[in-house]
Formats: sequence, structure tokens, C-alpha cells
Amino acid sequence: MNTSPVAILFDIDGTLITSAGAGAESWRLAFLDLYGLPADIGHFSDAGMTDPEVGRRTFAALLEREPTGRELTALLCRRLDHLRRTVPESAGYRVLDGVSELLPRLADAGCLLGLTTGGTEAAAHIKLARAELNHFFLFGGFGSDSPDRTELTRCAIARAGTILGAPVDPAHCLVIGDTPSDVAAAHGAGAVAVAVASGKFVEDELRAAGADHVMASLREPFPSPPHVSAEMGASDAFDWPGIPPAWTSSAKDAVTTALGLSRVWATVGFRIINEVYRPATGRPQVRPRFNRRGGLRERAQRDRGARTVSRCRNVPA
Repeated sequence: MNTSPVAILFDIDGTLITSAGAGAESWRLAFLDLYGLPADIGHFSDAGMTDPEVGRRTFAALLEREPTGRELTALLCRRLDHLRRTVPESAGYRVLDGVSELLPRLADAGCLLGLTTGGTEAAAHIKLARAELNHFFLFGGFGSDSPDRTELTRCAIARAGTILGAPVDPAHCLVIGDTPSDVAAAHGAGAVAVAVASGKFVEDELRAAGADHVMASLREPFPSPPHVSAEMGASDAFDWPGIPPAWTSSAKDAVTTALGLSRVWATVGFRIINEVYRPATGRPQVRPRFNRRGGLRERAQRDRGARTVSRCRNVPA
């Protein structure tokens, strides 16, 4: 059984970084430039709302009419022009606790990382650029895909399937966010909602919103999808808790994997599967214990190649 999620989707503001008001300031300047009105979006929008909806609601409240398509486009573009200045100039900008350690660890483990955010795609990349985090994320769902958070989360999951070459089961995806809107969007898309109390909402509020997992910060142990933990606990893993160290031979006859989205690889030597790798070929998980009285153990020890000592680790195949 594969306990790793197929894709992990992250919200940005309040989850990965805080821009300390850089986004709101860019909106204020955009409205000031175009309409002579210093808008405060906090009066007209809610946490988790998409950028186009923020612009539309604020416009309607200030000018007492709905914006035309051209007006909304001009507003969004002017806002981006200011955002590329307000983010670098924000004195309070910071990467949130645990992010700098977690993202490289997930990437090294072969996890497919993406974004799901109410910001437009351009705004998302501007906010992440200052912290040099853009390179961790291969895809995403954005406020420029849909004004609806659930729909843009579905877009992100569909793009994960495009990258992997086959449709992705949303139940095998984690959506990480810091607001009840993120939780609702994850559940609406059929994904696992992981809420982090690193933004405006405390842990109890996020639990009340129905999050499947709640974390104080991304420094805490990262969860697996609940359907996995329900089916197999750690003590139920095959051959748990492992075996004493055993020699295996460096001589391999073949490397094999399953078709489709498999993230398990195996090597074959002496006519048996003698090593298993998961979730990437650089991560050996299971190696066999050879018969101490003869046979494969002695044959392996006679091999002139390099010898490796390893312990069977507690990870289900």
C-alpha cells in the first residue's frame, strides 16, 4: 500500500508566507491610481476570497456599481504592477515556521507539490519570488482559473493528473491551508483538508470548520491521508518492526516497477526481488535477510561488488 499522497497543494498567504499587508497595499494603490479612492479591501472582502472577487466586491462597494470586464481587467493589472513593488518593500514579509524545512524534504521524497490559492497566478508567483519558493511548485489552481475556491482546487488536481499522465483521485491529495475557506474548498474537491493555525484562525476554529488534520505550524509531523491511517497503522506494516542488518549483493539482474502511477521500484538479483525502493529510487525501504546457514547469504558475500548493510524499515509497500 502506498501511504504517500499523490499531490500536496498549498495555499500561500498565511500558510507559506505572510506578506504583512503588501497585498492590501497594492489594492489600495491600484484604486487610488484609477479612481482616486484609497480602498481598504478588508472592509469589503473575507479571508480566502479570490483576487477577482476581491476586486469586484471592492469596486462595487466604492463606486456603487459592478465593474465592466475592461474595468476589472485594468484594476487587476494595475494591482499586479503595484504588488511587484509592495512585496519586496514589505518590512514584515517572512516565510512561516517550518516551510523552509518542509518543502525541500517533500521535494526530495518525490512528492508532487502544487499551489491552490485565491490569488491570480501572477500574484502567486510574485509573493513567492521574494522567498525563492517558486521552484518547489510544478502546477496549481489560481483565482485566475475560477472565482470559486472549490473549482480552482479541482483545477489544480486535474493539472496534477496532466503532469502524471493519468487522472488523480482527489482523496489521495492533501490541501494545506490556514482558513475555513481552504477547508471547505478541499472537501468540495474531494481532497483531504489539512489546516495550519499559522494565519488568522486558531486550531479550535479550524477543527470546527471540519479540517481532517489541524497543525499549529508546518514544523509539526506531516499527516498522511486519513484513508491510509484508518486501514493500516504503523505497527501493522509488513514485517514490522524490522529485522537485524543483513548483507545484500550489489549485483542486480533487473530493475522493475508497476505500470501507471506506481511509486515503488524493485531490484532483482539471484532470481528474487532483493531490494524495494519507495517513493523514489534513492530511498531504499526493504532488503531481505538471507539464510544464515548458506545459500543466498553466502553467494551474496562472495560477490566482489560493494556490500550494503541496511535494516528493513517500517514502510508498507
